[in-house]
Amino acid sequence: MAIKEKTKEVVLSKGIQSGMMTKLKQQIQQIVGSIEDKTCPPRSLYQLPIEIAEKLFKLQRTDRLKYFEEIQEYMADDLYWTILRALWIYDGICTEQWEKLIYANRKRQHKIMKSSERQALKILPKVMPIYRACDTKEDSKKFNWTTDPMVAVKMHKKFIATQKIKKSDIYAYFNSRREQEVILKKGVINEATWKDL
Repeated sequence: MAIKEKTKEVVLSKGIQSGMMTKLKQQIQQIVGSIEDKTCPPRSLYQLPIEIAEKLFKLQRTDRLKYFEEIQEYMADDLYWTILRALWIYDGICTEQWEKLIYANRKRQHKIMKSSERQALKILPKVMPIYRACDTKEDSKKFNWTTDPMVAVKMHKKFIATQKIKKSDIYAYFNSRREQEVILKKGVINEATWKDL
């Protein structure tokens, strides 16, 4: 019993140690595997106490983000961005709560992207059009857009907003959902043009 309790509390900050793959750790891997495209690598979760990692990914959407806010102050920067990315890819939406977390004053912000996404961002053109599916013109003020017009069309909204941006205006680029999603830096939103659907 004492050995099991000790295993639950251990924080594996230096990665997975051989011989320590307990049933609880296997459960975490299964939870991570259920996240689309495994956007939260299992190795990052081993820096969290096991019970916390389990709880984070079993909660409902609204409770999950609230719980993340409660525990984020105890996370190193790399872990913060990795977990936040997983939560965003899984069920992120443009809200003030999300905006606060995404634009957090933390170092190593590039870790919110996978290495393949950072490489893809580097080869984007210096100036490019972006698109956003909208129900109202207020929606065009939100921070996530796509570089692919067909992704916006598939959202089945009332109309499409489009504008041109510089690559330097992009805060983060995600493509795990094959949506070529860009998160814009604060204050970048320009006057959009509209196309009815």
